[in-house]
Parts: sequence; C-alpha cells; structure tokens
Amino acid sequence: MDKYLAKYAEPEADLSMPAGEQYANVLCIPAFDESPTFLEQMFSGNDEKNLLVILVINASADSSPSAIERTRDIGAYLTSRATAQKQLSETTDWLSMDHSADILLINRCSPGHFLPVKCGVGLARKIACDTACRLISEGIVTTQWIHSSDADARLPPDYFQVMHQLDSTEDSAGIYPFMHLDHSASTVRLAQQLYDFSMEYYVAGLRFAGSPWAFHTIGSTLVIHAGKYAQVRGFPKREAGEDFYLLNKLVKLGRTVSLKSEPVLLDSRLSDRVPFGTGPGVRTILALKNPVKEFMYYHPDCFLYLKTWQAILADLGPDLVKDPDQLMDLINTRARVSGLNPELLQECLRTLGIHKAVIHAVRHGRETPVFRRHLQAWFDAFMTLKFIHWLRDNHFPSQPLSTIRDVADPDFAAFLEAYAPMPPAWNQ
Repeated sequence: MDKYLAKYAEPEADLSMPAGEQYANVLCIPAFDESPTFLEQMFSGNDEKNLLVILVINASADSSPSAIERTRDIGAYLTSRATAQKQLSETTDWLSMDHSADILLINRCSPGHFLPVKCGVGLARKIACDTACRLISEGIVTTQWIHSSDADARLPPDYFQVMHQLDSTEDSAGIYPFMHLDHSASTVRLAQQLYDFSMEYYVAGLRFAGSPWAFHTIGSTLVIHAGKYAQVRGFPKREAGEDFYLLNKLVKLGRTVSLKSEPVLLDSRLSDRVPFGTGPGVRTILALKNPVKEFMYYHPDCFLYLKTWQAILADLGPDLVKDPDQLMDLINTRARVSGLNPELLQECLRTLGIHKAVIHAVRHGRETPVFRRHLQAWFDAFMTLKFIHWLRDNHFPSQPLSTIRDVADPDFAAFLEAYAPMPPAWNQ
C-alpha cells in the first residue's frame, strides 16, 4: 500500500484530514452533470452516519458549458448545507454534515483542474479510491474495504451491514445485486428490460460454462479490498469499462463474491456520459423499429464451446501439452465427446494465441498447479469475451430474443430459465 501511494496514487490522495476524524466506512462516487440533491436520493433508504463519502465532481474541458455548470452546482449546494468546512487543498474540501455522512469534496471541474479528455470516469474513480486508500492506511477509515457507486444509485438499508460476507484474507471484491427502476415510458421500460436481460444472459452463459469470470461488472455495485486494489494499481483511466478491467485484475488476486443483500436500485436513464454501457445500450435499443426482434444476444452455442474449453483448461498440465500437436489432439478428443466441431474450437484458440500462452505457462510453471494458474490468468475475462466474439463473428451469429430458446441446447435453456428467466418482452 505504501509503495502504491508513493508512486502511483493520484495527487489528490496526498492530503491531511482534520484531527480527530475517524470513519467506519468509505464510499467513492464520481459525479458529472447530476442533480445537486442526488446524495439525498442515494441515501433515502440508508441512514449510515459513521461514513465518509469521497465525491469527485468532474468534467473534461470539452464538456458542454451547461453540463460543467450543473456539475459545479453540486459542490455549491453541498457546501451551502455543511455545518463545518475545511479546505484541505486547492481542489479538496472536507464538509461536515449534521444529519448525514461527512463528505470529501474533490473538485475536478474547474479551469486548470479539468480531467484530461479520454480519461473520464476511470480517472475520477481512481482519484476517489486512491484517496480512500490513503485514509485507510492512516487509520482514519477503519475498514479495509472501499465502496464504489454512482450518482444514479439508491443504496439499500443493509448496504454496509453485509460486509461480514467478505473475508479480507481471501476476497478481493464484492458485488451487490442490482435492479433498474421501472421507467414511466413503456418504450424505455422495454428497452431497459431487454438490455438488463442481455447482462443477465451473459453471466448465466459464463456460469453454465464454469467460467470463473461469471459476475457483473457495474461500477455502481462494487466493494473493493484496498490492499488488493493497490496491488493492481487502481482503476484504469478510461472513459468506460474501467470496472470490467479492474475486476479482471482483482480476480487474479482473490475471490469476487456476489453479495447477498437487498439490491442497489439504479435509475433507468438515457445517459450519454460514457461511450458504452447501460445508457448508450438502452439508446441503441430504442432506435430499433422492433426491439424484441432486432436486438441481438450471443448465440447459446458459444457457451457450449466455452464450457468444453473450460473443462479442458481445468485438466491441462505441463505433461499433456509438450508440443502443439498434443494440445490439438486433446481438444479434438474432448470436443468430439461433447458433440462439438473440433476444428472450430481449435481455430478459435489458435487465433487467440493458445500456443504462445501454453509455452509461457510451461516455461514458468513446471508444476501442474503453477502451470494452470498461468494459463487461467491468460484466459481471463477479456480473453473469454474475445473467445465468445470470435465464435459470434465466424460461426454463430447472434440471435434475437424470440429465437434464443429455440436454438439453445436443452441443458443450457434449463439453466438459463433458472438463473435468468426470460423478461416480459419474451411474450411480445
């Protein structure tokens, strides 16, 4: 942690808090172009007091003047309601709030302090979480866990009470369940249902396949172990996908736990804050003439191939793959037993670089457990997505919701129905 803070943390993390302050929990939130009262909505079902909110109000210089102004209004509103205030740096103020959590307000939406273009929400999250790491290292925050959320979230009453489900020695992250609030407009509600099902469908497919990466990657729902966060050098500075890439690294250090709690409620809104994700996804669906028939989902057979490859991966050892031909023979045998096309699976893996990955694993892991660890680290969440995309682009085109059940293997169809029942749109 000390090395990370000294070499890789953002400058905002280098601060001194007012004497005597200590908090049981910390919550990190980036905010751009939000309502000034969003925190009141976020905590409407949660009255946690012994909490510090690290809020990074942010914009890039190319943001619209009106969005920048609305973002600054958040800071002005919170400052006007504080009962005590201390400026800690040029960009950071500590605000004491009588009947709610205290706030560290970090201002990155003013001239000279705008976020660099293309860094966006990833850098804003990193600033907040790096600051949380500093406060944890100094004992000002007494937990080892950093909560991460967004301005569109409403926290459930048990949000901070479920932390006993995590083990600081073995777990690297927890993921809260979530639910999008129904939108008043029926067209938006349908689009949100279809998009939500696409997320559930993908995770269900990964679970069916036995993938260790079968979890949601939504920045509004994360809790992260501070020490392991520092080990992977924090959030990547990206406009979008920063949650996916952070979790992809964290899982290699410890378990990612799906927490059992009431869901975090997320607003259904047509946001254009990021280039991809829920807001842009819903917008894309709304642009379709017939969303139920035109919005596409991965072909179910992609997950059958993934399941077979995951089973092969779990059995591989350095003695079984001394040369490429041995590996291809093994893939051929297992694919045929599963009723799959072995040439297709082999070509997919060759394209992704399986031979190079195996050579690396053999070179660095003569013992089977170490070998498998290296190979499984190569076939991570990102490589799993590339695997699915290769099959989609080369053999199994995506399907509309109306045909998913018809083309699905019976075992997968049953698993899908149990894990992620078809949305109401199925019957339209």
